[in-house]
Amino acid sequence: MSLKKPHQTFWSGYSAVALMVALSLIYLNLPVYAFALNKALLPKYFYFGLIPILVPVLLLKPKTFLTYLVSPFPLWAFVVILLNFIHILNPFNDSNMGVVDLVSTRIQVFVIAIFLGYILSVTRTETYERLFPILVAFISCAVILDFFSPGTLYPVGTEGSVLGRGAATFLNPTSAAEAMLIVFLMACTVVRMQYRMPLLMLTGIGIMVTFTRSGIIAWIFCWIFLLLKRLLPRSAVVFTFALLIAIPLLYGTFENYLSSRENSGESITNIQTRLEFFFNPNLQDDSAEERVKVLKAGWDLFVKNPVSGAGAGVTNFWLYKAGTHNQLVMLAAEYGVLGIALWASLAIILWRGKYFENKSLQFAIFCLFIFMSMFTHNMFDSPYWLVTFALMAGKRRRA
Repeated sequence: MSLKKPHQTFWSGYSAVALMVALSLIYLNLPVYAFALNKALLPKYFYFGLIPILVPVLLLKPKTFLTYLVSPFPLWAFVVILLNFIHILNPFNDSNMGVVDLVSTRIQVFVIAIFLGYILSVTRTETYERLFPILVAFISCAVILDFFSPGTLYPVGTEGSVLGRGAATFLNPTSAAEAMLIVFLMACTVVRMQYRMPLLMLTGIGIMVTFTRSGIIAWIFCWIFLLLKRLLPRSAVVFTFALLIAIPLLYGTFENYLSSRENSGESITNIQTRLEFFFNPNLQDDSAEERVKVLKAGWDLFVKNPVSGAGAGVTNFWLYKAGTHNQLVMLAAEYGVLGIALWASLAIILWRGKYFENKSLQFAIFCLFIFMSMFTHNMFDSPYWLVTFALMAGKRRRA
């Protein structure tokens, strides 16, 4: 058996540490969280700070890097970057610095995802994957803490946060729910069968106190899927029946607790409506009506500009307070038919990815992307989504 030379051992360890630092920053959303606490700490400072940490690894295997650049995810990402450059050069954008800043940031995040994707592709998977169970447990506990003790992790009323709903370092409850789902699935490769159920339950509690309907539904589907694929212990069946029995009790407990909170204010009505949705599904509440309205507006933009789209970033600076809440419609509205092609091609890349040895988990990530695309429009602006795409599009590295 061959032994590694000292310098090889050093750089292997360096790559692992650098990667875990980068993954922690991204999956805990720390750059955005730091900016929320101190406006002088721009998120780009953290992302740019990763570059000198990652460059030494890049310089070790320049030929490998060139090979990586022609693999599916980088090629797809380059198309997105090029498309954004074309849109940012649009004369219309000269008078709208908000659009320019947004698209420029989007390009930078894609570049970071490409570099990080390369580091992931040349680093043994086992050197960093043990971080995922720690991350999902930490995020879940932080979100639960944020719900039961508002103001502990950030001042109440911080821009981007939603009063009464847990979000922790993500500020946005939906983003927190997405991150927990993603990291939990990645943690399944590390966590032993008997420990997956407790971790799934902890993740579920964290997602529940975000009161994100799409996240809760996705968690329930994930539970059922893992159960059917025998990726959970047999005791999971007992837990499933216990949960079904406990749901009405949990519903009443949440309502009583929220009603007793003095600082919840108008958020109580919104949260109660979200809880009632699971007993009486309807689209009559303000949040659902707003989503239908912006969804239709996004589709109308596509119909009016089917070829080139209305322009990158336009759905962030329009007459409505929110974006399309739908990734596919957002891409269609901003980039036209090419935007739809980008969404479809990414789905294919994830489908054909080989990160998970268990094909069922790869399929779960593919389904999560498709499902959450229908409820969020921030995937291409969120580092944790893009890094996940880069990771899932590749394959496990053994040596």
